[in-house]
Amino acid sequence: MTDRKRVGMYRWQTASAASSQAQHETYGDHAARSGMAARQRLKLVVQEFRKRMRQSASGSKKGVRGVIRNIEAEVGLFASRKLHGLARRIEQKVESIRRS
Repeated sequence: MTDRKRVGMYRWQTASAASSQAQHETYGDHAARSGMAARQRLKLVVQEFRKRMRQSASGSKKGVRGVIRNIEAEVGLFASRKLHGLARRIEQKVESIRRS
């Protein structure tokens, strides 16, 4: 790659980075532009925080439910195998008693 291409690529990367940084606005920038009071800004931030916490909690509940279902299925399979093995041993003992 030539130096000219490298410089052109670097300029393009820095220009795209600068444009993407300009798109991200902080709460302070928004507040300064909108003239919103600090109390109102705090209220909006707290509302958003509550909303995200509720979403996170519901997502966690769904995840936990899935884990519980998987555990129940594994326990059910384990119990079924154990019961099958126990039934087989009982049948063998019955057959040995009949033979004697």
